Amino acid sequence: MLQFKSDICCCCCKHRNYFQTTNNGVEWIYKNSGTTNNLNAVSFGDDQNGIAVGDKVICRTADAGENWKTSSFTDNFLTVSYREPFVGGSYIIIGSEAGMILYS
Repeated sequence: MLQFKSDICCCCCKHRNYFQTTNNGVEWIYKNSGTTNNLNAVSFGDDQNGIAVGDKVICRTADAGENWKTSSFTDNFLTVSYREPFVGGSYIIIGSEAGMILYS
């Protein structure tokens, strides 16, 4: 899954790590996510704050993906999405393989 915000983009590829570009895809950098779990999706609310989800894990960054804090769960997470605050309702929505939906 690709997630674009301005000229920054991240891509998870069913591995523990991810690729990031800061120049609209001209160059891609292989980055460490800080987890040993597979990642399935990533989403950024702005250029600094993002969430990656995967097999029994949710990872959060506040520095454009340089460092990640991980939380372990019993479900596999498949999707994550930030919503624009003006849309109303939840700001972050995460979906699991078992049909669970997390939101904030």
